[in-house]
Amino acid sequence: MRLVYSCLCRLCRQALNNIIQPTMKLKAFLSAALLLLATALPAQRSVLYVFSNTNPVPAAGQDPTPVSGYGVSASPDFLADGTQFVNGDVTITTNDLVRWQLSKNGGSSLRVYTGGTITFSVPDGYLISKIRMKRSFLQNELQPEAGTYVSVDDNGIGDKYKDWTGLLQSVKFTNVRNNVSYSGMDSIWVYYSAARTVNVTAAGYATLYQDIALTVPEGMQAAAVFGMGDGVQVDYLYQEGETIPAETGVLLKAAEGTYTFIESANEGTAPTSNDLYGTLTDQWISKSGYYLYKLALKNTADTNSVGFYWGNSSNGGTFQNAARHAYLALPKSAGIRAFVLGDDTATGIGSVTSNATDANAKVYDLQGRRVVTPQQGVYIYNGQKRIQ
Repeated sequence: MRLVYSCLCRLCRQALNNIIQPTMKLKAFLSAALLLLATALPAQRSVLYVFSNTNPVPAAGQDPTPVSGYGVSASPDFLADGTQFVNGDVTITTNDLVRWQLSKNGGSSLRVYTGGTITFSVPDGYLISKIRMKRSFLQNELQPEAGTYVSVDDNGIGDKYKDWTGLLQSVKFTNVRNNVSYSGMDSIWVYYSAARTVNVTAAGYATLYQDIALTVPEGMQAAAVFGMGDGVQVDYLYQEGETIPAETGVLLKAAEGTYTFIESANEGTAPTSNDLYGTLTDQWISKSGYYLYKLALKNTADTNSVGFYWGNSSNGGTFQNAARHAYLALPKSAGIRAFVLGDDTATGIGSVTSNATDANAKVYDLQGRRVVTPQQGVYIYNGQKRIQ
């Protein structure tokens, strides 16, 4: 998909340059169009189920031959409760009021009779975003248990498609009509995306590390964290709707709740400085010459004590990192025992607990630069914010 976008952008620019000299308005339009193309979009995956028979009409006395891309034999009888049609990552499960009906004139369709149910599902780590059902002879009047369901006209044919949209791992449709015998479908397209969920506690922070590029959900921001001398800085690079690159450790900030990240079609831009790393499985980690930190509460009763603390509380060394979480690694020479986030500000600099003594304390401004002679203002003194 990224290649399609790239080619589209290039062809658009070439065509405009060859045909006309762009005016200022056209330039503005082109810039806006390219900006839209660069926006993080879901990386759509899809499968197609075909229930209509496209083989020639059978000769007299012969049964029609069903056509499908997933090797399921058609049956003129009601299917058993729990029958499954599997295509790649997508499974359709029906009850015994659903029939794949073959007719002698060579046609076929999937028929969902009154009380019949059809359920679409994908494995853990994926979410269905759209289902398009192409009707056969009769209108499709199935009702979903959640999401939005609308009719789509095409080439003068009313209600040719029914489009469901939502964001679910599983969605069930039921035929609730009793004025017609069934709802019939020729084919079904199912669109889905890789997805990850993250729980944010009352402390307002979490970490994330994934092997795919993800789109920051609404109400959240994601940051790189890196050491600066004997201080630490948080840089909120990724706002809602923007792409976190694959294999990039990030600190997440949001209100308490469960958030869903959808795979992005864009690669995203990796941070130039980042001391957050991660693992895709529960894994013991070590890094020579570095202290290793995990996101935690110093005091479980105090959400303001959230920060990065030694994963191994005794020496800051080897500890087991949780799957799909990020950890912080800083040089031992910085002498940092903890980095507290509870009072971080727009500058991204929070409280730092250091091994340094007051006699050896160093002073930094809010941009993390070393200051020899502090003037009037706010500074980081011995890891703590102070007003001079």
